[in-house]
Amino acid sequence: MIRNFKTSRNVLLFWILGITFLNANSIKGDYRVQVLEGILNKLFDASTYSERHKPGISISKSSTLAASYIPSKNMICIEKKLYRICTKLDKDSIQALAFIISHELSHVFQKLNYNKSEFESFTNIKSNSLENEELEADVQATFICYLAGYNLGNVLDKLMDEIYFGYNLELKGSGIYPSKSLRKKSTEIMLVKADELIQLFEVSHILHIESEFELADFCYKYILKKYRGPEIYNNLGVSLALQAMQLYNKDVDIFSYPFELDINSNLYKVKESRGDLSSENSLLRENLLEQAQDYFRKSLSLNPTYLPAVVNIICCLNLRGNPMEALKQYQSLKFDANYLKRNKSEMAKLNLALGISYALIGNDECRNYFNECMRSEFTNIQNQANANLNKYNNFLVRTSK
Repeated sequence: MIRNFKTSRNVLLFWILGITFLNANSIKGDYRVQVLEGILNKLFDASTYSERHKPGISISKSSTLAASYIPSKNMICIEKKLYRICTKLDKDSIQALAFIISHELSHVFQKLNYNKSEFESFTNIKSNSLENEELEADVQATFICYLAGYNLGNVLDKLMDEIYFGYNLELKGSGIYPSKSLRKKSTEIMLVKADELIQLFEVSHILHIESEFELADFCYKYILKKYRGPEIYNNLGVSLALQAMQLYNKDVDIFSYPFELDINSNLYKVKESRGDLSSENSLLRENLLEQAQDYFRKSLSLNPTYLPAVVNIICCLNLRGNPMEALKQYQSLKFDANYLKRNKSEMAKLNLALGISYALIGNDECRNYFNECMRSEFTNIQNQANANLNKYNNFLVRTSK
């Protein structure tokens, strides 16, 4: 009896230890996947493509492909071996993983024809289509990493050394990857070209702050020849809309509009009236707003749930004297409630823009929207909503006299 108890106790002990060991392995595996998912989420958000095309990510036990995208499963696979190679880079390991995931994410966009021919002029290397595809993916990967806040610095050179050594591709590459020398040459070109885009992207923001909107247009249009992301179309549209607002229309421009780039930018200060517009300037203003609206719609065509473009379209319709159309535009859209909760800042801007729509038609519903904005956690939105409510109250006082 005692012997049976001891035997049962030992079996139970081994069972508990076994479960603990399996759970430990599971936690370790889950941790790696969680790291990859965290990086993927950040990169995908920066890419601003539609959530419905977002791939999954997993860790593979194979040791031949390093990283790959499986279209049939919409899955990015990172091999354990490659994950370990990245961890050798210590403080640069996250940046290395970001580049690898972003590279495969670029292949996702290639398969969906999102970036077809977008990087065709980035290199004049004579190579086959596979090598061009890899180079194009490198360029877009670097730019998306930048937008997501990853600083690649000197990571890529070290990463290529480790990958080609670890996968025994030192001399001639493989049937899938170009040779190391060609890849490094491509990487050098890619860094130069991507840096060109990055500098233009940053310069355009400075030009906006300085109200040099026409020069900012030039930067965005040049970037669009290389990278056609919805945020670039959006920012170009903002630039055109702000140009239009310099041709002041006293009937609708009295309000403070929540136009913003796809970054944090200074509030656009409402200008005082400079008299009625000439017929020429009225036509110019209308043309600029129409162009801006077209770019916002292109942005939405790439990602129907891209809230900055929705906000900006409503602002444009208001500025064109079509607040009822702006309200219809909003009512025609359907957004997931959880998606809206995750985008508090854009929701506050959307409420601000809708409040202006109601104010322009003299509907007191605008008060609810402005008051809601004044309760938001964003100081700039609070200030704009307060200013708009005061403008609306003053407008009512003037019209009642």
